[in-house]
Amino acid sequence: VSTIMSASTQTLRYPGYMNNDLVGMIASLIPTPRCHFLTTSYTPFTSDKIEQ
Repeated sequence: VSTIMSASTQTLRYPGYMNNDLVGMIASLIPTPRCHFLTTSYTPFTSDKIEQ
């Protein structure tokens, strides 16, 4: 959970033109109004072909 929160709020900790507040950051991420329920996830890249 801490990795997701750190990555999500990273732009708020550093000054910048585009990401100066959370509303502005979310507005630039949402391509259409129907996609307003964003789900963050953290999944390692693995291959099904690798034998364990």
